Amino acid sequence: MFSGEPFCRSLRYHKPALPFREEYVYNNHMYVLAGYVAEVLEGRSWEQLVSEHLLQPLGMTSTTFVGDVLTSPRAEMAASCGWTHNGCAPVDIQLLEYEPIIFPL
Repeated sequence: MFSGEPFCRSLRYHKPALPFREEYVYNNHMYVLAGYVAEVLEGRSWEQLVSEHLLQPLGMTSTTFVGDVLTSPRAEMAASCGWTHNGCAPVDIQLLEYEPIIFPL
């Protein structure tokens, strides 16, 4: 499972795209940091927090996380589609095992 700690510790080495507050730039790295801060403050995983505070109250009982997809039965997954010479058709997507990216500290 992905751990936010090594990634967040490596953020100090990332160079900003622009000077501070010069212009808005969307940044996924800060969302990872926010999730990790929530984990540390609450003492539970980001997945547990999202499930408890967002998914369960909305009744989203079939929503999963990346790690869950690798072990989930195919029947519970949405079908993927792609364009063929006959138009849009279902495409079999093979799930690959992955290793999380670990950034040097």
